[in-house]
Amino acid sequence: MPREIYWSNRFERLHLIEKLFLKQHQNLRTYEIAEKFGVSHSTALRDLYFLSSSGMLSLEKHGRYWKLVKGDVDKSFDGTIGSVEAMQHYDYDVALSYASEDRGYSDALATILQREGVKVFYDKYEKAALWGQDLYTYLSDIYQNKARYCVMFLSQYYAAKLWTSHERQAAQARAFKEQSPYILPIRLDDTVIPGILPTTSYLVWHEETAESLAHTVLEKLANVIRKSKQDYLDESSDFYQKGYRERALIANEQAVRIDPYDSYVHFAKGGTLLGLRHYEDALVSFERAIHLYRDDDGNYIYDVYCSKGQALISLERYEKALEAYEQAIKLDPGKDVSYRISVSSALCDKGETLCYLERYTEALAAYNQAIEIEMEQTYPSRYNIAHAQAGKADVLCNLHRYEEALVECEKAIHNDSKNVYGYNVKGRALSDLERNEEALAVFDREGL
Repeated sequence: MPREIYWSNRFERLHLIEKLFLKQHQNLRTYEIAEKFGVSHSTALRDLYFLSSSGMLSLEKHGRYWKLVKGDVDKSFDGTIGSVEAMQHYDYDVALSYASEDRGYSDALATILQREGVKVFYDKYEKAALWGQDLYTYLSDIYQNKARYCVMFLSQYYAAKLWTSHERQAAQARAFKEQSPYILPIRLDDTVIPGILPTTSYLVWHEETAESLAHTVLEKLANVIRKSKQDYLDESSDFYQKGYRERALIANEQAVRIDPYDSYVHFAKGGTLLGLRHYEDALVSFERAIHLYRDDDGNYIYDVYCSKGQALISLERYEKALEAYEQAIKLDPGKDVSYRISVSSALCDKGETLCYLERYTEALAAYNQAIEIEMEQTYPSRYNIAHAQAGKADVLCNLHRYEEALVECEKAIHNDSKNVYGYNVKGRALSDLERNEEALAVFDREGL
């Protein structure tokens, strides 16, 4: 058998197998699936059993054949998916085609897309790969076969260049063969480009920004394959952890489109917006999550209120933030044993907010309550206790009770030796006590 093809997304392959049964065949052998998708016999068998057991397809195994029992065509396929071959793994998500005079535009878009983890074919990134190649053949293969989409920067320079004409012709050959959107044109001026019909939908650079165009490309990529709400939530979490926050937001938006009445998808979207520092938009998402929340949805509602508080603090709406934290603290815990841990975190956030409002006595009470709750746990979190103790020390400094603050700092550092907050407050207390050499020793610690 030929070498097994690497698929970066198993769900994409499962979706294509599903489409193959629904649109073309109702009886297929395992080896036919294996050959068509370039995977081993055992991989194909696992995929077929998964499709059957998960309910994605009503399949029955008859000897060597897999038979589709219920062959109703899923309407979600209609008019949105290209051929199986066109949907297979590509070396690049996007190939950029542009004239050298327009490099500033392509560079701006490529930089954002690469930052978001998109695999971009852009000659600036491909110097080693291009070195020594027969560029006529190599580039033809790239623009015709190796990318999921081709973004063209259309201008007077693009129309005049031989190399851009070669790239365009290769891309047009692919688009003609697939009869589906492949070329994504961006107009830099009104120059007529051979083969690009005036009825073709395009975006205009001067009506957009590099960020908005990148966002649209990300949306296009997100719509390539059908996924479930949970798939998009998982994808968003994965992108966010890798630092691809715009892509995470796109995945969140896809989840919201699938189920706009699910409280959790709005909470997840709000969390991504909070990370992007889009605080007003995050607040809207958190409010929507609260409005849609039902008692049987799970106890993440504590986190929704705390996240809402974080957004409000960032917007310097401290009284409203305090209300959000109070709401989290007074929620009925029910049978959730993690509730008291959640409350200790909310109490620390409340203490921080009260400090912004210069209500230090109330802040001190909040931190003391947080420490008490944590200490009551069967397995108390030393990290959480240290955070609360450092916060308490900060309040004591604001009350000019520096010696007491130093005691709390030592407790915090004892519980978490890497607690930067504790060290910083300790340095501040020592400085206010005019113990400057000791303060400098604390501030000079590596990593502070």
